[in-house]
Amino acid sequence: LFFFFAVEPTLLDNFSSMCMILLLLVLIVGCASGFKVEAWYKNLQYYGPTRTTGWSEHPMTLIADFTFQLKGLDVVGGQEFLFVQKLQDANLPPLGALNYKQGKVGVAENGGGGLYPGGGNGRFLSSGIYTIVLYTPNHPEKGGEYGTYELIADGASAPYAWIRTQSAIIQRLPSSLPASQMPSVDVWVANALQTNISISGDVPVTIAFNEEVVNFSLAGNGLRIENGVVSPIPVVNASTLVLDMGVQADGTHMFVCNVRPTQTGTIKISLVAGGAKSKVSKRSCDSSWFSFLYSERINRGGAWGPLRTVVDQTNTFSDATGKVVPGSDGWYVSPIHAVMMQHTGHLILSGWIRRDNMPCFGGEGAGGRRIASITFIVDPDKDLTEDGMFVINSAKRVFEDAEYPFEQQGERFASNDPAKEEGLLVDGDSIYCGGHTTLEDGRIFYVGGARYTKMSTPYEREYGLDYVRMYNQETGVMKQYLSHRLPLGTSWYPTAGRLPDGRVMVTGAYSSYATNECLGNACLNPQINIFDPKKADAGEEDPWYVYLDAAHGDHAIDPGLREYTRIFPLPTPIQAGGYLREILLLGKEGAVLLGTLDESCPMSQRLYKPANALRPSVCEDGSDQSTFAPLITPQHDGELIIVGGCTGDTLQTLSIYNIHRDEWESISTGINRHVPASVLLPDGRVLIINGVNPDMDQIAFWTTPGPMDPRFPQIFDPETRELYTELPHAKDGSDAMDVFRGYHNNAALLGDGSVYVGGGFSQLGDVGCENSNIRRYQPSYLFNNGPRPALDGIAVVNMDDGSLKLTNTYEFLAGSELYISFSGAHLHPIKGASLLAVQALTHSYGQNQRYVRLEMIEVGTNTVTVRIPDEPVVLAGYYWLFLLSDKGMPSRGQILKIMHNPHGGSGSSSSSPKGEYCVSIRTLAGGGVGLVLITTVLGLVVYYCLWRKRRRRTYTMPGGDNLLISDTLEANDVM
Repeated sequence: LFFFFAVEPTLLDNFSSMCMILLLLVLIVGCASGFKVEAWYKNLQYYGPTRTTGWSEHPMTLIADFTFQLKGLDVVGGQEFLFVQKLQDANLPPLGALNYKQGKVGVAENGGGGLYPGGGNGRFLSSGIYTIVLYTPNHPEKGGEYGTYELIADGASAPYAWIRTQSAIIQRLPSSLPASQMPSVDVWVANALQTNISISGDVPVTIAFNEEVVNFSLAGNGLRIENGVVSPIPVVNASTLVLDMGVQADGTHMFVCNVRPTQTGTIKISLVAGGAKSKVSKRSCDSSWFSFLYSERINRGGAWGPLRTVVDQTNTFSDATGKVVPGSDGWYVSPIHAVMMQHTGHLILSGWIRRDNMPCFGGEGAGGRRIASITFIVDPDKDLTEDGMFVINSAKRVFEDAEYPFEQQGERFASNDPAKEEGLLVDGDSIYCGGHTTLEDGRIFYVGGARYTKMSTPYEREYGLDYVRMYNQETGVMKQYLSHRLPLGTSWYPTAGRLPDGRVMVTGAYSSYATNECLGNACLNPQINIFDPKKADAGEEDPWYVYLDAAHGDHAIDPGLREYTRIFPLPTPIQAGGYLREILLLGKEGAVLLGTLDESCPMSQRLYKPANALRPSVCEDGSDQSTFAPLITPQHDGELIIVGGCTGDTLQTLSIYNIHRDEWESISTGINRHVPASVLLPDGRVLIINGVNPDMDQIAFWTTPGPMDPRFPQIFDPETRELYTELPHAKDGSDAMDVFRGYHNNAALLGDGSVYVGGGFSQLGDVGCENSNIRRYQPSYLFNNGPRPALDGIAVVNMDDGSLKLTNTYEFLAGSELYISFSGAHLHPIKGASLLAVQALTHSYGQNQRYVRLEMIEVGTNTVTVRIPDEPVVLAGYYWLFLLSDKGMPSRGQILKIMHNPHGGSGSSSSSPKGEYCVSIRTLAGGGVGLVLITTVLGLVVYYCLWRKRRRRTYTMPGGDNLLISDTLEANDVM
């Protein structure tokens, strides 16, 4: 048109020419709108920051079939970006027009390359003004598997550099290298990056620019070191601090130097912006950085088990629309909630199924993102030991007994009166984002969760649930309780905290997450209810008690969008604010609140904030995205640890709070962690595992260790305050890391002392597109610590009813003394026996974690007498009993049931008075433990357990005296 106007302006005076111009306009618009593109990529937007603006959207122009373009994008090196659909609809969903859940096109390679549907951000490697050209998968030449993109610099872009050390975790060994052993330059450079041990205290560093540069020197302040200095390179005939290795075969220009840390901890190496210039364009380089953890506290020997992809082949779910079918392997499964089943030692996992593994396509009814909920069972001894897929069959799947099951979606949609929310058809109810814990009778308690409409579409809505479900491990049946719903209303993200009396405290959390009525924090509901399982079983009265109503709710207990409220029944209650405080609560604000269970206390005073309640290291969102573990000191004080958080120093801060002293301590972990998990171990330490470092680009470090990399587990000792970083190995013995496990990761202690891990999403995934895999992690204490102690037998003297409790019940009163026989190793003199409550973890929080050290009263060669603490140090319920060797090796766990003690004190005696005794002995079939009733002439009753030596009729009294029994005594005979 401009050509027409320029050649003959008088055309505008001609009516027929005007008609021609209009026709041309119609044709041009028609052609432009007629370019082909897949539905997944339509209305695509660039989303990211520019040099002058924050995160913002920029429309991409469809310039040809399967080809988008965006010109003139002025960016700074290191900035993140991605592509996302924008809905062109007046009836937008609660999350808005940018379709993150179902319309993201992530970036798989930085600086140009492959795309990744459903994934996350990529990064610009260098500053400049760029044209982005994006090719969708159906492009005949450049589409690739999932689409590709190009970054075309409008002029020269700034040079950039990769900085690397031997590893992200480097162990310092205090030694030095004699001058006579100095290698040549070639030998030193060849070996500089082959180890993660620093013998001389120096750490070799490489700086590789993407092009040839000039003016780079350490003397010119081109490199800055935090907590370290540049040191001379220990090679023959070398006096420089930096070696210029020249341009390499791949076109990079490499320099090598030595960094000497001045302290242990995080050592950060930064290339200063302008510290070098391009030889060709003369443009100054961008800044870049790398950091490593330098420590003497390194544990070697931990191991990752096989990585098992989880698929569901039961075909239980049937899509009502008829558009969604599973992939060729079945439905891929994202595990998000993990609960230990004490009756079998198995795990019951809950999460999502979806059509695709990775990447996760979305779109209307596609099912590439979450499409239905699932709960299933994993046998760690069988299902975590083999390579390949783990297939869920009908025997392993658990029917969730939801009010509106996903499995019955088709039937509901076809009915005359289908279930609806806000006028939309209900797809189903899920356990996802619900609370759960194990009741003292062994049932698994689930509360709240999420209800969905428009599932797996851009218009998805997420509502809370207002009812309870309980899973009976003995029958394998989950049962809904709809007759008495939550008084606080619907709840999404509730916490379920078991109380000392067996009831369950439930927080309101969010009423929903994304509906027409509210979105995100606008849905917060700071009420608290308490559920009584016994009343629910009786069915005669309302099992709910309103602890805090809407008028008295306290937003200090609010959860974060990626973090549950934490509840900790205190081992020793404290007096504060005029009432006895038995419960600790912690919300995303990071402030401790102490609650009383005294129902005479007015609601306005039921929560008390100590003077020093606030975590010292907090960010804008408080303690959001951290993990939490409750601790019980040897003096039975209550402590808690919080690890990680939102931003800045909080990410690598481990905070310890002592409840009785109202004091905080802080330790730097050297590793940044959003949303990690924490697992209490049989030796009383805390495993810190999983999480995300938001400052690290996962794409750049997908197969190599990155700065402050959360794929390295750490173990914290609450007593010594020492933190060790684990350097695990793979099945073949090589160094190894797990996959990236961010939000929605989960973990649980297993019966052999190892730890299950699963789920969580990476930079290439998102909510509904988590890792569909599970595996086992074996901490370093399972290696090189000698043999395991073997738990051979248990007996107890029960003062409640005057009888002896046989070991095959494994049920003991709080306060009882246990007489344990063992073999295989000597026990640790202090931490030789412990109880660990069965795990129930999701969203970085174990809602049933509790480590209780048992007092060791008397230790023999193969016997030990221990005392179970009184309540509420120990809560009634199920625990693993572990023994610990003097070398730190745990036994295999034995599940015990601890019961309420009606006497409120000791369940057994630990000493006998002097006097004459009448002895009654009963042997057990096959030998083993003999049970003895010893009665004094004064009528006092004392019980002892006699331990039979193997293949002999000799029994050993606790005091060391031997008692010889007739060889003719048979099993179950009484003498």
